[in-house]
Amino acid sequence: MAGKHKELGPCDEIRTASAPETITRSLGWVAPVEIRQRAGQLVVRADLPGVALEDVSVRTDGEQLVIEAERRPEREQIEGEVVQSERGYGRCVRRIPMPRDVDVNSAIASLDNGVLEISLTLPARKTRVIDVRRHEPIRAARPSPTRSPDSQSIPPTDRNGPTPVRH
Repeated sequence: MAGKHKELGPCDEIRTASAPETITRSLGWVAPVEIRQRAGQLVVRADLPGVALEDVSVRTDGEQLVIEAERRPEREQIEGEVVQSERGYGRCVRRIPMPRDVDVNSAIASLDNGVLEISLTLPARKTRVIDVRRHEPIRAARPSPTRSPDSQSIPPTDRNGPTPVRH
């Protein structure tokens, strides 16, 4: 059974390397991310609900994009005992490997309605047209006559062998 195969692109190694499998909910919270390629751009979106703009930091570290955010508990005191809470607070750090040659100087980040979006320019695909020619068999080259430093000329040859030199 033949399956469909998608061409691998420069961002394919990001998928598993950026998964937060080592982070557990007991350590705080995890910012889920979505990574897309769009019109020559690598677009990283991270859900940061309840995080203020001043509590978000984005930087590059080698070939990684580092997102840091801190969600602070609400200052408002709500009366009553907490029966259950699944909300995470505290600091969250995501390290996302970037493809080689991504232009980190082109990075633009914005936070809108709890979603952080970072766009970086991907390297242009290097393509080259290769001229295709008709195959020509390689012919064995005849040895060319050579001159030694002592001789003036090499005796001519014909189909019957060398021509004798007369003195």
